Amino acid sequence: MSSSKRLTLFYLFSILFLLNSCKSSIYQNFEDAVLTENIIKINDTIIKRNPIKVLIQPSSPTNKIFGYPLGLYIHNLANDNPDENFESWLYKKPNRYRRLSKLLSEKQINQLKKYNNSFNGFLKNLGQDPIKLTDIDVNQNILRLQQYYKNDGYFDSKVSVDTIISENQANIIYNISTKNRYLIDSISINVESRDIDSLITSSKKLSVLKKGEYFSIDKLILERDRLVNLFKNNGIHDFQQRSINYDVLIDSLGFSKKIPLIISIKNPNSEKPYQIRKINDVNIYVETLDELSNISSYTDSVNYNGVKIFSKGNLNYSPRSLTEPIFFKKGENYSEDKKLLTSRYFSNLGAFKYPRILMQEENDSLLSSIYLLPRDRFSLGFDLDFTHSNIEDFGISFGTNFNIRNIFRGTENLSFNLNNSIGASRDIGDPNDSFFNLFELGGNLNLKNSKSNSSI
Repeated sequence: MSSSKRLTLFYLFSILFLLNSCKSSIYQNFEDAVLTENIIKINDTIIKRNPIKVLIQPSSPTNKIFGYPLGLYIHNLANDNPDENFESWLYKKPNRYRRLSKLLSEKQINQLKKYNNSFNGFLKNLGQDPIKLTDIDVNQNILRLQQYYKNDGYFDSKVSVDTIISENQANIIYNISTKNRYLIDSISINVESRDIDSLITSSKKLSVLKKGEYFSIDKLILERDRLVNLFKNNGIHDFQQRSINYDVLIDSLGFSKKIPLIISIKNPNSEKPYQIRKINDVNIYVETLDELSNISSYTDSVNYNGVKIFSKGNLNYSPRSLTEPIFFKKGENYSEDKKLLTSRYFSNLGAFKYPRILMQEENDSLLSSIYLLPRDRFSLGFDLDFTHSNIEDFGISFGTNFNIRNIFRGTENLSFNLNNSIGASRDIGDPNDSFFNLFELGGNLNLKNSKSNSSI
């Protein structure tokens, strides 16, 4: 081995030895033991990466770089009382203040004190606060771990804690014994509404809960969400999530590892059971932006494919363009998804403001009312941009856009955009080169309707 390689290895081992010795001395500066690591053992196996580590707080006790707690070292450089330490340093030696006064004024000395305070705050923000062992709520961490495993079906799981302290460094070991996981046994359904009972029976094969599979809270939540979606998209327009309740029957003695489940779905009140409702009528109400907007009645109406359209003044839209975005039809069961799709379609047209869709009960059916408030037919906008790049030293871009809505009475939008830009890209080899020597002019004509979007 050459002498240069030996010298390199000597320096490397010297640096590592110095860092290791400093690392131990850093922790000795604290009165209480400092938490350095949380260790999780699941069934006697140490787990390095596991989602449950986030349940333990603090989850990242001490950050290290190559095994060295650099954050703690920087934190130790800061003082809790920087002003008092500065005053102590300034008057520690009798002649120090006198010599410093000859070089600096009193105002400059006070400013130096402020700089010291600011730098001390910078070190505190840059460093990492030590996590003292006495500040950790271990019992709360145990409760979170136990609840996590219970939610996953491990109702007999146990969690214990061991704390190892060496050279004022504390490691906390969380020992988790999961034991046996509980299984789903029988699944009973207690329903007060006949319509809901029929929907559950018809979709029983799609249930997330299966007899003989492992129990978990996540499965209960998924099944609840599935049932809510099933009901609200098959005629139960007013179904509420809180109507679904679970009874999890766990053997308190722990002999049986199988859990019977009872799903209870109650009506909102005894006089009004949940029932499947069909849409009886679909009405569209078109407002206006002119002087007729102040009147409460609608002056014009038309019936198109079973949809009644009412407007204040003359109807400025073709009936087809207003009925095309509607996904639900007369005589169909109410569907929450179709209602949302209809609202989204009207919004994407860009011709109306905030469409409202109301469902009103009429005996055993629903009356659907769609309220549309038109946007201004004409709109004009401007924009101004300043640019700089490696090619363009300086540039100014000016644009304008002009929109015409409902141009052909079919909710079409015609937009015209015009962009003009000038820029400077000076050629240093040409002394006669003008400052603004780049010019660009462009435009765009776009016609958008409910089915297509074309541009020129």
